[in-house]
Amino acid sequence: MESGSDYWTVFWQRRASRRGFLRAAGGLGAAGLLAACAPSQQTTPAGGAAPAPGTTEGVPQVLKHGIANPPVTLDPNGTALSSSYFYALYDALTRVDHAAKIHPGLAESWRPVSETVWEFKLRTTKWSDGSPFTADDVKWTYEYVLDPGNKSAIASRISNVESVSAVDPQTVRIATKGPDPLMPARAFFIPILPKAYIGRVGIQEFSLKPIGTGAFKIQEYRQGSRAVLVPNDQSWRKPKLQEVWLLELPEASTRLAALRTGEVDAADFISRQDAQRMQSDPAFNVVIGEGAGSYNFDVEFFTPPYNDKRVRIALNHAIDKEAILKNLLLGFGRVMDGQLIPRNVFGYNPNLKPFEYDPRKARELLAAAGLPNGFDTAIEFSTTTAEARLIAEAMFQYLGDIGVRAELRPVEVGVWRQHIYEGGRSPIFWNPWSAQAPLDAEFIYSWYGADSFNNKPYWKNDAFEAAYSRSRRELDPQRRLTYLQEAAAAMREDPPCIFMIQGVSLWVTAKKVQNFIGTASGYIWYDDIQIVRA
Repeated sequence: MESGSDYWTVFWQRRASRRGFLRAAGGLGAAGLLAACAPSQQTTPAGGAAPAPGTTEGVPQVLKHGIANPPVTLDPNGTALSSSYFYALYDALTRVDHAAKIHPGLAESWRPVSETVWEFKLRTTKWSDGSPFTADDVKWTYEYVLDPGNKSAIASRISNVESVSAVDPQTVRIATKGPDPLMPARAFFIPILPKAYIGRVGIQEFSLKPIGTGAFKIQEYRQGSRAVLVPNDQSWRKPKLQEVWLLELPEASTRLAALRTGEVDAADFISRQDAQRMQSDPAFNVVIGEGAGSYNFDVEFFTPPYNDKRVRIALNHAIDKEAILKNLLLGFGRVMDGQLIPRNVFGYNPNLKPFEYDPRKARELLAAAGLPNGFDTAIEFSTTTAEARLIAEAMFQYLGDIGVRAELRPVEVGVWRQHIYEGGRSPIFWNPWSAQAPLDAEFIYSWYGADSFNNKPYWKNDAFEAAYSRSRRELDPQRRLTYLQEAAAAMREDPPCIFMIQGVSLWVTAKKVQNFIGTASGYIWYDDIQIVRA
């Protein structure tokens, strides 16, 4: 939820200079920088015609990626942020793709052996130093993450885990505190670390010189500057790239300048305005990653007039979301289908449709609710998020058209977060939900259930509660999906919010970069990327 706000702050507020790029690259100076980051030279076989465009023949498989927010450590316990570094270097038991599908990772298969125990069968592979990977590494990793003394930033991802046992070198069992159908998906967010290696060198040395089972290993690492990755020949994953350069370029304008000069091949955290401009340039591809959440505004439920669902439905009909998407968000995104989760999150109900823009119907609903002259309200949003202000100001105008007189209440992010967890929210409240971990409706819905995370549910609906409660105990994925879709339908019928627009992540790559796929969590899976002849 909060990550949506922090994400947009990054690329809307930062500005840069060419000098910033030189500093970010480790103080190499202009000549050294260009030598380090110059575009790879394509070669033509002697005595032969040049290979056709779009082929990889004679093209060095080197990707230089301008990164806005690299991790401060190579120990994945040091940050809760998803990082392309970690998915390149390490493996988890499972992998969740950009469409919320779960794939094998270090576990080739898994099954529930009881309501509270999951069994994972492990693949045979090795760490990048050649030592064998075993179930003991999995057990040690989970116990390290859960030990409060280690202050792991990812411990909350598996707070439901009771214990982990190594049945044999290729089998692990994870016991949970209660039925947990999400355990295979949660496992994706816990990179497995090498027990014996860390035992020898310590966690601090590991954070600078790690080994892993991932597709790549570290060849060079300059903290705060760059990392150079090369294929890990011990890995079960077989990447197409021969080198990946991850260059720390915190300023958006610097990343774009480096992209245009060929000093990098890809840049992340691109603004909507820049992405729109780059779409018309044939030398580049704009990569759009569907977000795991949406720019919704919660609506008060427990006090009049909001406790009448006709009022909340009227607010949904009053807003022209398509116009906001096109004119303010430049077309990057998607109007939500009358539900809190987008189509790339498990639990999405494809049968639900957006509330159409219909101010006449909105006024009729208000009149039926005894409010023919409208009412006074307030719209609260965080000042750190450009999208929040843009959308709130548009809502102010649209609500005024149906007689709802709104006061805009911008608040700094600390106050906004306090209102989320402790109460005191305005009647209409910016709440950009995200299901990033692990692309499942559970996280978002948990805030609306009777046992909400903050013990202050935002909304109450018996049909939702019945379906959602069943989903939390159901281990069969298809039956669980049915329950979550029933919960979504209950929300569409009795909306807890003004359903708005799905967020996006934006990257730009050179045309020669293929298979660069954006993900909801903002990381890039480098395994399938290749460089082709332009």
